[in-house]
This record gives sequence, structure tokens and C-alpha cells, in this order.
Amino acid sequence: MLEAFDLSLLSLAPLSRPQVRSKEDGRLYAVKCSMELFRGESDRARKLAEARKHEALGAHANLVGFVRAWEERRRLYIQTELCEGGSLQEEAETRGGPFPEAQVWAILHDLASALGHLHRQRLAHLDVKPANAFLTAGGRHCKLGDFGLLLELDGAPAGEAQEGDPVYMAPELLDGVYSTAADVFR
Repeated sequence: MLEAFDLSLLSLAPLSRPQVRSKEDGRLYAVKCSMELFRGESDRARKLAEARKHEALGAHANLVGFVRAWEERRRLYIQTELCEGGSLQEEAETRGGPFPEAQVWAILHDLASALGHLHRQRLAHLDVKPANAFLTAGGRHCKLGDFGLLLELDGAPAGEAQEGDPVYMAPELLDGVYSTAADVFR
């Protein structure tokens, strides 16, 4: 499947944005690759579940769009739309000052819209943080991405949930209480 992309734009540097150009349509996409090889069938199943969950979300203006996923050389690849503005974390670290108030409100609106879409489906993201919020070209819109910890609140037992970044984790998650409130606690 990798042969379907021009990989000359791809950088494997730790903080680089993984972008590739499709040979099929000429468009730029993001491709997330699992850093480690599958460690066994349960690890493979967990990684494939992330791709299936992302695909099942459906299209929404404020969610990073899923294109496709595949396995190759014992790794999982997830192709998504490319948000040219990078992550909110990258933007905050490089801008040299605070965001304008109007942009802060627009970002909050976009993220609330994304979370509303997830929460109406009884899903909790569980990893909302600046590194998982992506800006479109020119920073006009913000999209939520990285659905590796997405939890079906009406399906899987809470014991199956994985914990996200402790800096951004809602306190109730430490007690095993999972709800949509965990995405908006601060």
C-alpha cells in the first residue's frame, strides 16, 4: 500500500508531521504509522480497533477525516486528511505569544462541536489535549484527532479503557469512572 504514495515528503523525525502525497489523486494526506511492530495478536487487535473506531465515527467538520487503514510489514498505517496547520500544541510552541481571543473562542467552538458529535454517539475521546487538536490551513478551523483511546460508554467495560496523558486526564478516571464529562473537565 505504501507504493501508492510519494514518500519524499515523509519524515521519520519524532515530532514531524507525517505527510505523503497520493499517487492516485495527487492530494496530501497524513499517515500515522505504529512505531512498534505488532507484539502479538492482542496488540494487533488493539491497534486495528483504533482504526475501526475512527472509521465508524463518520464524517464531521471538526473531526480529522478518516481515509483508510492497512497493515504492512507488521505495522498499522492510518491515512487521514492532512491538517496543514499542524497541532494546536505545535502552534502554541512556535507562535511566540498568546492566541487572539477570537481564535481561542473559535477553537473552543470547534472542539466542543467535535466532542458533541462523539458524546451523542455515547463515545468518550479520553485524550483531549493540544497535541490531538489539529488546525486547518491558516488556522481557520480546529479538528479533533487521535482516536486511540476512544471508549464506547455503552459497550466495553470500563476495565478495557486505556488511560491517556496524565497531565490532561480527568481525576475521575483514576477512580475508574468513565463518562463524557472526562473530555471536558478542566
